[in-house]
Formats: sequence, structure tokens, C-alpha cells
Amino acid sequence: DGRVWMEHNNNSELAIVDGKKLYVYNTGTGVLAQPSPQPVGQPISLAFIDQYFVVSLSDSMFFAISGVNDAMTWTATQIAAAEATPDKLKVVWNLHRQLYLLGAQTTEVWFDAGTSPFPFESTSGVLDWGVVAPDSAAQAADTLVWLGTHRDGGLGGRVVAASGLQGTVISTPGLEARWRTYPTVIDAFALPYQFDGNDCYAITFPSGNETF
Repeated sequence: DGRVWMEHNNNSELAIVDGKKLYVYNTGTGVLAQPSPQPVGQPISLAFIDQYFVVSLSDSMFFAISGVNDAMTWTATQIAAAEATPDKLKVVWNLHRQLYLLGAQTTEVWFDAGTSPFPFESTSGVLDWGVVAPDSAAQAADTLVWLGTHRDGGLGGRVVAASGLQGTVISTPGLEARWRTYPTVIDAFALPYQFDGNDCYAITFPSGNETF
């Protein structure tokens, strides 16, 4: 009943997260199925990195990973928490083989260290920007862009671009003031595209009935 996240692998699997459950569509057999068991917790976003599907889990700091190149296999041991500066995890995203964990107030960056039993480790890097609207996250111009808020409690609803461990505000005070007149910005969603050789980031505010 809302926006969905989709990622595919090289094993004929298309994973789909709808904010409540995880589904897997096999492009070879045409079968749509739910893994059993599901990831431990309610999946709310989805990424694919180094042959692992990754989901963030609702109302928690935790994320879970699938079996290697296998969207149908999830175990209770393959789970970790973004806990350097604990806040609730909203979005997982693969940018240049780094796993960005966007929380409500901060963002952590992890990588595939090849360790066992859990392969991912933190880079010890934390961005002081969280995400206000999870569906606003998008990759544009080799950066990760989203509608964010600073951990210091300042004004929320600012568009932030991040690559590595640096976050830069790319929206203007005038736009941000306009967005604050909307009933909410939590439902905002984004679309990256290219036009005349320029990388663009379009963000839509359903509650404000406007797109920028």
C-alpha cells in the first residue's frame, strides 16, 4: 500500500520490500514467493552489495543480510546494529561498495570486511545527518542525496549530498522555508535523472502537492 524497494542479483532473483514483508520474484521461473523465515523484524528498505541483499528493520537500529547471492535465505545470526550513535535505522544504501546506514539523526558507513560469521564492519565513520523522508534517498552524480536533518537538532527538511564521510547541504534557505509550510515532509520521494549532461535530483512532496 505504499512505495516499494527493489534490487536484483545475478541469480534470477528480484527482491521486493513493501515496508511490511520481503518478496522474491524469480525471473527464470516466474514465481513470486516469500522467504521462510522472513528476515528477523519488519523490512523497510533494501540494498544489494557484494552479493548480499540487505534490509533495514522497522523501529530498530538493526539491519539483516541474506545468504550469499540468495534472497530466499535469512538467518537470525546475520544481523547487526548501527550503534555508533544509536538512533533508529531508516534506509540502507550501497554507494561505491560502501553500505550507508541512514538513521533518524545520523548516518553510519560500513563495508564488506569478509569477516566471519558476519562479513560487514563499520568504517568508524559517522555523518551528522539523518534522514527525514526515507523515500527521498537517491543516487545522483556519484553521491547519495536525501532529505535530511542535522543531529544537533537544527532545522529538518534540508537536502543533503554525501560521498564518503562528508555531508553537504545543497538546498537553499528559501526552498527549505517553503517546505516547512507543508503539513509534513516525511512522505517526500525522489527521482534522479540526467538532462543536457547535468545530473539532477527531483524531489516530490505529496502533502505539499509540489515537485522541485
